[in-house]
Amino acid sequence: MRRWLRPWVAVLLLALTYVGVTLARYGGDPLAFALVGTRYSQGDPQGSPGYDGQ
Repeated sequence: MRRWLRPWVAVLLLALTYVGVTLARYGGDPLAFALVGTRYSQGDPQGSPGYDGQ
């Protein structure tokens, strides 16, 4: 019965829940996971570059 309840299953469920809630909150926009800086969002060459997680 508890054979399927492994640590990776719990982590997977938490990750999928987080991704699902975040996407639902932002209307399915995947850019919600990236911080787009003003250099790109407003075309300001002196603006902040942002962060995409890499």
